[in-house]
Amino acid sequence: MSLVQMWNMVAEATGIQKDSAELESLMLHTDEDGKALSLSFIFHGRNQKGNPQVYFVGKNSRGELDWHAYESKSVPITRHPLKVFTEIDSLGLSSLKPGDAGLSLQVDFMSGDVGYSYEYSDIFYLEDGILKPLDKIIFHSRTPWCTIGVFQLSPPDTIVTEDGRTVVQAATVAGPVPPGERTSQIWFLTEDINKAETVEYLEK
Repeated sequence: MSLVQMWNMVAEATGIQKDSAELESLMLHTDEDGKALSLSFIFHGRNQKGNPQVYFVGKNSRGELDWHAYESKSVPITRHPLKVFTEIDSLGLSSLKPGDAGLSLQVDFMSGDVGYSYEYSDIFYLEDGILKPLDKIIFHSRTPWCTIGVFQLSPPDTIVTEDGRTVVQAATVAGPVPPGERTSQIWFLTEDINKAETVEYLEK
């Protein structure tokens, strides 16, 4: 099931006023073969009575979608879920290469004074299913922009102590990972590019 199909099902099930929906976050984990293991997302919107609500959606162990709604004071302005999900679907989750322990895709929103640079991370502009490499993107915006983080997951390191216990710890990195060895990416969409003060494309 695509993210757009999933959203259409959720929109119908919750009875939300569809145009009022604003995405807060999404978390998707796959196994090493790219099969979805877990999915959850949060969005805001107005119910049929026009009251602000926050909705929590998750995929249960049977692969079914569960959702819960709670009253909210307001509906924050971020991005309609359909806009974000359509762009991700246009690229296709199946085109992403998982790590040895799977893959994580995270959608979040940020605001303020923040810069991203190819010197430290792989950054891309996603448009119509195509990832265009960026060298630098800088924001000075009170209006939130969307970040889509993609992470190839690796099994944690294990260490056997002197008393025979096995201790699990995350792998550590001493400094910035050089290009070609990175296992994560950050994507930006068209509306984010338009919010940025500086956008420089990577020349290869």
